[in-house]
Order: sequence, then structure tokens, then C-alpha cells
Amino acid sequence: MRARREGRPTAELLVLYVRERFLYRPLISGHGSQLVLEGGMLLAAFDEGRPTADIDLLATAVADEVETISPSYDRCSPSKSTTASSSLTERGPR
Repeated sequence: MRARREGRPTAELLVLYVRERFLYRPLISGHGSQLVLEGGMLLAAFDEGRPTADIDLLATAVADEVETISPSYDRCSPSKSTTASSSLTERGPR
């Protein structure tokens, strides 16, 4: 087992796997070049620190409009039941 071999808790490796898969979705959707990883996750990618509980992404060259963001969100979303336009209008921007 990787956890034993690396001397790390299994839960930590599971969280790392989920985060990596989350970041993989925009990459395969064709939007990876428009996103910049920031914060603690960036440092963790270079083994310079522990990952934080959140993932900070900065979108570049993307219009700040629901009509523009919605198709990108839908391509990255694991669930097709919720679209970006309904999700953004219900919650409002964060």
C-alpha cells in the first residue's frame, strides 16, 4: 500500500486523489490553459507545503458572464443534472 510505503495516512492520500481528479476535469475539457492554480495547492504541487482545504483557481481570458461560464462548467461537471446557469443564479456568485 502506498500509505504504508510513504508513511502517510490513508485518508490524506484519498483527499489528494480527489483533489487531483478535480483539477484533471478542466484540463481534459480544454480549459486547463485558462486556469492558474494558486495558494496552498500550488505550493503542495511543488512539495513546498501542506495542501490547504480549498483549491484556488484564477480564470484568465474568460468573460465574467453566466452565458460564457456555463458551457465550461457543464463540460467539467461530473453531474449533468445541475447546469452552471441554474447553479449560479440560485446561489449567486461567490
